Amino acid sequence: MLAYILRRLVLMIPVLFGVSTALFVLMRVVPGDVARTILGQNATPEAISALRHQMGLDKSIGAQYTDWLWGLVRGDLGQSLRSGYPVSTLIGQRFPATLELTVAAMVISLMTAIPLGILAAVKRGSWIDHLTAVIGLAGLSIPSFWLGTLLILFVALKLRWLPPFGYTPFFDDPLQSLRHLALPALTLGFSMTAVVMRMTRSSMVEVLGEEFVKTARAKGLIERRVLYGHALKNALIPVLTIIGLQTGFLFGGAVIIENLFAWPGIGRLTLDGVFQRDYPVVQGSVLFVAVLFVLINLVVDVLYSYLDPRIHYR
Repeated sequence: MLAYILRRLVLMIPVLFGVSTALFVLMRVVPGDVARTILGQNATPEAISALRHQMGLDKSIGAQYTDWLWGLVRGDLGQSLRSGYPVSTLIGQRFPATLELTVAAMVISLMTAIPLGILAAVKRGSWIDHLTAVIGLAGLSIPSFWLGTLLILFVALKLRWLPPFGYTPFFDDPLQSLRHLALPALTLGFSMTAVVMRMTRSSMVEVLGEEFVKTARAKGLIERRVLYGHALKNALIPVLTIIGLQTGFLFGGAVIIENLFAWPGIGRLTLDGVFQRDYPVVQGSVLFVAVLFVLINLVVDVLYSYLDPRIHYR
């Protein structure tokens, strides 16, 4: 197992190299000049040229890319062109908020999706099954920014049940933190709920038709023991794959949700960097999320062997 994990970590290098190259090229083709954005439209060409030289933007594209890659090798993501702070520091400040939002969205999703998926499989063809199908279709069809806007308008502004914007660290005020967290977490986790629920239902329907489930029932085991002790464990492997992928997508999808709810996470940091043409911030933030995505998939692959003893890695 250790050899497999080390091999996967080594294979991350070309993946991240490709991501970093694509990021660098895409940021350089985005219209706009960060020096002119900082100094304003009335800045003189001399002032713009001096600032570009100070930030290293007057170098060739190849030289800038080499400098950035060398910084990545040394663990240096560069400095923000706007604030001058190290990008790693900015990410470290914003990551706890993004992690809190992502974990909350995932918990809400899994606590809803897996029980509903199991119930839909057990009650296949009933009104409960049809209702979960409608919920799944809605979760896949409704854009997250539209759902978030509706929640802000009705739940926060009209009914005044929850605050529409803001962020409170959990350990500063747990209750207020949960109040601020509720709407963005629900919005972010709704699409994941739909995907995981439908996959759980499909996987459970398939497993419930297997011979070992029929044998367990023939032995006289109670239905709860059959469902959770035998069927669910075998049905979780494809579900776990979807959960891993969706968790990575949650980190990426947080860009829109964090901006909509004024949530001070990495997603909002990235979007601000795009608007401000702050190349190092955007490159560092997206690369950080890419690393998280790859590591999450590695964890999912390792968990396979614990759910199914037949799976071995060498």
